[in-house]
Amino acid sequence: MIKKYTADLKTTGAVLEDSLRILIRLSELNSIEALEDELFENNLLLKASKRRIENVYGSIKKRYLQDFQDKPVSEAPLLLAIQNMNKEEAFYLLYYHMCLSDKVLYDFVVEVVFQKYIKGFLGVSSDDAGEFLITSSIEHEEMKNWSERTYKDLKSALITVLLETGFLSNRRNPIFNENVYFSNRIFGYVLYFNKDCILTLDDYYNHNDFKLFLQDKQQRKMMLKELELSGVIYLEENKETDIHYKFPSLKEFVVQYVVGEN
Repeated sequence: MIKKYTADLKTTGAVLEDSLRILIRLSELNSIEALEDELFENNLLLKASKRRIENVYGSIKKRYLQDFQDKPVSEAPLLLAIQNMNKEEAFYLLYYHMCLSDKVLYDFVVEVVFQKYIKGFLGVSSDDAGEFLITSSIEHEEMKNWSERTYKDLKSALITVLLETGFLSNRRNPIFNENVYFSNRIFGYVLYFNKDCILTLDDYYNHNDFKLFLQDKQQRKMMLKELELSGVIYLEENKETDIHYKFPSLKEFVVQYVVGEN
């Protein structure tokens, strides 16, 4: 079943700074209930209106807190990771989870942005985003009732995400930023996040999540080699090359490699 598209992104945008601030505070409080109590009382969004706070926190819950229902906050790999990363790295992880929670953003990056990047285009524009949305509306029935304003706002929001994460240079001249760098910790996080379905080298090269970071096959090959040299994974040559993981879970990867407790 095709996951439905929503226009949620146009309401709040990427809000990376706000998301990071609130998630760090959640880590300190170690309680979603305490965070929600404090959200309005202490104005964690810096004098934002009540409606704005509700909208932003609604997006944060959708993007980052969906799996917290039955698990302690302290067990969340994402929260453990962003506390031990610089802001740029943390933003990339927040962007990754944002894409996973928003199908229209995920598909736009994989199907349009990544394809233009590897084909040598200089950048991607709001016109490209608009064309993607119009084409997608043929397949996605839920888009039929969207207003013209919704399409306009959403295509702008899609480009804004790429600007705020640094994939594009600026809105007036949205060319690809060739200086974007992803550390082993980011690539390792994405790999371990998908460890149950990435079992071989072919699985790795064919997995769309890495396209979200605009990494072609050669770049992915180099990153995997760095992770192998770091001892995070090792490769075994069989009929197809198997990927073996040092750590049993994403959480253990974060604790041992990102946080470095041991």
